[in-house]
Amino acid sequence: AANDPIAPSRGIPREDIKENPNCLLVVTSKGGHLGWVAGDEAPLGAPWTDPLVIDFLQYLETEAAKAPQTCSNSGDNKETLHHLQV
Repeated sequence: AANDPIAPSRGIPREDIKENPNCLLVVTSKGGHLGWVAGDEAPLGAPWTDPLVIDFLQYLETEAAKAPQTCSNSGDNKETLHHLQV
């Protein structure tokens, strides 16, 4: 959160995150240090991060099922590689 006194937003390596296609930065305006992770009993309800993580993992699982498989024939060992692009 932008108002986090423990991990201030000025310490976020924003340029590094922008350059990495595998990173996504989300900064909420308030919440303090982990204030937005509170659970169902919290005044604001369950954390907003849970559905996002589930959506992301389901996407990876779906794409992994579609990904072509390649095998490396080095001796008797065959290795299956899944190539995911997120």
